[in-house]
Amino acid sequence: MAKRKITDLLSNELTNSVSSKESNSQSSEVKDNYVSSHQVELAKGTQELPESVSNEVPKYLTMERKEIRLPQEHLDQLTMLARQLNRARKNSGERITENTLIRVAIAAMLEHTDQLRGISEDELLQAWMKYVSSQ
Repeated sequence: MAKRKITDLLSNELTNSVSSKESNSQSSEVKDNYVSSHQVELAKGTQELPESVSNEVPKYLTMERKEIRLPQEHLDQLTMLARQLNRARKNSGERITENTLIRVAIAAMLEHTDQLRGISEDELLQAWMKYVSSQ
């Protein structure tokens, strides 16, 4: 299934808000401003999209983008785990992606920040693994 752009989702709303007398350049400018403002407001959580399209906005558009560098081994393991979990869910519930797994791991770690001790990545990982294994 092809990814849908937010501009496609909002095209009906935009068509109604732009009068037929405006030129194509003005219409394009209004459309770009409308989409940009709604993306910003949605990301901030201060405004919802019109109900006609709010159910169609992908979850990832409600989040901020953050680049992360991972070793190839971790990427491979994340991909395998996401595929395994998706097969087990048998098409019910939301799709599990590598990003989903990363968000879950971050959320779990942030709930227990008091367990993190160390001055290097290795020390932090050891402290976290010690905490997880004690649970």
